[in-house]
Amino acid sequence: MDDSQKKAKLTENLRKAMSLDTLSKSPEYIDSLLPYLKKLAQVPPIDPARYKTEDEFIFALKSANARAGAYFELINFLSQQEAMIKRIREEMEKPPKSYGI
Repeated sequence: MDDSQKKAKLTENLRKAMSLDTLSKSPEYIDSLLPYLKKLAQVPPIDPARYKTEDEFIFALKSANARAGAYFELINFLSQQEAMIKRIREEMEKPPKSYGI
């Protein structure tokens, strides 16, 4: 990847991170979506009596845990966009590498 391609990729990533950061700081996200995502990021109680076998119960428990983990990761991803913007800008400000001898 040459310098112009790298700069174009960094610029695109910066644009995306800035958009996601704007989203994560919007009142609509903070007041409406974030509380809902936080609720979904918790593993709900699973009643073992609802399942015929232990394997079905374990599957339901693993599925609920995986689903909650995905929402937790989404919350973290959106909250880390400001730091991502800073890293991308630092990378863009670095001088191009010279491979000359």
